[in-house]
Amino acid sequence: MKLFKHMTKFIFLFLIIFSSASFGEEIEVDDLMPEISGSYAVTIDVETGEIIYAKDIDVRTYPASTTKIMTALIFAENMDKNDVLTYTEDALLQPSYSLNKDYGPFNVGYEMTGDTVMKSLLLYSANDVAVIVKDALASKDIDLMRKINNRFKALGLKNSNFVTPNGLHDENHYTSAYDLALMTKESFSNPWIQEVLSLDETSITIETGVLKVENSNVKLNNRGQIFSKTGYTKFAGRCLVAVYERDGRKLVGVVLDSVFDPDDTVVFKDMDIIMDWSFEQNRISFMDDFKESYSISVDYYPLKYLGEKVTQEIPLVFEGDYLYYPNEVNRAELTYETVMYDMDAESLNKETPVGELVIKSRNMVQKINLYPTLDLNDLYAQHSELYRLIFYAVVVLTVILLLSIALLVRRLRKGKRKRFY
Repeated sequence: MKLFKHMTKFIFLFLIIFSSASFGEEIEVDDLMPEISGSYAVTIDVETGEIIYAKDIDVRTYPASTTKIMTALIFAENMDKNDVLTYTEDALLQPSYSLNKDYGPFNVGYEMTGDTVMKSLLLYSANDVAVIVKDALASKDIDLMRKINNRFKALGLKNSNFVTPNGLHDENHYTSAYDLALMTKESFSNPWIQEVLSLDETSITIETGVLKVENSNVKLNNRGQIFSKTGYTKFAGRCLVAVYERDGRKLVGVVLDSVFDPDDTVVFKDMDIIMDWSFEQNRISFMDDFKESYSISVDYYPLKYLGEKVTQEIPLVFEGDYLYYPNEVNRAELTYETVMYDMDAESLNKETPVGELVIKSRNMVQKINLYPTLDLNDLYAQHSELYRLIFYAVVVLTVILLLSIALLVRRLRKGKRKRFY
């Protein structure tokens, strides 16, 4: 049993300090974040999910044909290259303006392989083929649009609702740059989609003959892009999603509602600009600008049974850091809270954390341990003078007691000698 087992436990057994306190006014956004023509844009790190570039990333807008990356994903997960799909009446009934005469439309009942369908969907961006996919999945009792919307919900995304498989304009068909970036990241993880979108060009055999198709990647700056999908309607503007890789690092980029100029270059320049900028950015330290200081109060008795209780404030120190990209999202959403543990005073140790600083952004959580600057021995050491005085007092009292005993014994011996004579 330890000497001081009756010491009181720490005050604030489970304390939440500054719960969800915002850093909104303290985080500075990089003033050099580049301007682009697109109204909405984002870049995120594929591995960590961190947001690097941000421009109105949660505003609902129209995705146009970038919708097809989700149609392709559900298709790839439920069918394969050798499956046979049939050109349907619904595909033929797509608006004439949305059908490219170089590609189709085809006769109802015309059969296409899954391989041809995927290439037509992603490289040629055929709107009627997206409907073929929807109908083919329906024959397997798979509701494509429900599947897609459930995918958004599973990731906690609330700014997206898809009602068409191809992105033709519908007021109820919308997304945001951030939502679409996460969907692009998920689609990119599918091997079949990666394979098709890694092609610079290909040839596909269709009812009217052999058609050569070129990947939109060729309009990017060829500095690491490995995936791109375009889109356009007059309501959505020019849209582009892409994945770039440089030095082993992958970023997803989304640009929505950009300009469709005569040469069709602006949206691609937008993407190159935000990608080039994003790859050059470095995280900044959360703790460098952190002004808060913390301590814990501990009640204990310097002596086991004697004397009064002492309350001691013990400063805490942080071990670790949180690195983040300064952008409008982190400025608005970065929060922190401090959680103190329930622990016994006797376990106070400089090597054992007594709490943690929990830092959160949209999709990141970092915990930084808090350690006491004093341990139990340090607390006792502060009373060394008291212990010294007690020691001296005990020594003096012991000497007095021994002298008193010696004197008493001496008197008793003298008394015995007198009675003997």
